[in-house]
Amino acid sequence: MAKKTNVATNPSLLSIVQFLHHGEGIPKNVQCKMIFPWNQTNNRHYRKYMCCSGKYMESGVEKTDRLMFWGEWEPESYIIKDFGRKRFPRYLQKPLWPCVNFPTNIPCGTDPFVFNKPFIYDFCGQDHYPSLRNLAVGSLILFGFRKNSRFVVDTVFVVGDYFDYDINSLDFLQSKISEKDYLAMEQMKSFLDQKIKYRCYLGATPQNPYYGMYSFVPCRQYKFDDIVNNDLNKGKTMLQLGPNFNTRIQNVFNPNLKQGKKKCITSDIADIKDVWNDIRQLTFDQGLLEGTRFYL
Repeated sequence: MAKKTNVATNPSLLSIVQFLHHGEGIPKNVQCKMIFPWNQTNNRHYRKYMCCSGKYMESGVEKTDRLMFWGEWEPESYIIKDFGRKRFPRYLQKPLWPCVNFPTNIPCGTDPFVFNKPFIYDFCGQDHYPSLRNLAVGSLILFGFRKNSRFVVDTVFVVGDYFDYDINSLDFLQSKISEKDYLAMEQMKSFLDQKIKYRCYLGATPQNPYYGMYSFVPCRQYKFDDIVNNDLNKGKTMLQLGPNFNTRIQNVFNPNLKQGKKKCITSDIADIKDVWNDIRQLTFDQGLLEGTRFYL
């Protein structure tokens, strides 16, 4: 049962969402060629190719290893490897935790947040896309970016639970997510719309799935020799959805959707489960793993 505050909302809809952010960010200044700075580009939430210890699924069992994956991390990160300007990804990075030097001029919370616990999505895009504030448990959100006329998926987010909040209940939100540095709640008060009721979504997990579905990040195991030799085949670092995949996926996702846009369609649980299974199969077919938790 979804937990709600006393904030009134529109009826929740079981939906499939294609959620585009921007691709890999390249900063103008990198300190000592080692530290990737905070993202301070308002409304441009870039992706990073990161490396952390984490868990992934294998034959229905979670295993632990050092993993590489695409995702969002707005704070500073350590550059493990610069592959060069003509390479994609350009950088392999390790998130720096706890966060320091938090900017105060723009909202810069990492969203979705895939670290330390079940995935969280609570803010991004909800100001401008009302449908994102009314997703039901069981909805499927595919976060990613556009690359070479393909939709590149970095997070497969299955809504397992949610709670509603507004500008007056940020303490409640903070108590639920409990990552002290994830968002500076006092700072967020300057950016939240007082007229909007937001929704914080918690991802389903292998331990607490919804109709057998759980959230995951397409990833691969870290191998030192591959990094040293610059041997990262770009087709093996990301899950790509293009025009030549099965009909069901083509009907749901638009590989040419522009950055910053969102596509949300209502569906039923059987169709969502079919699409989720297709996404999992493509993850395996492209030589990737299902990362279910990453540790800072």
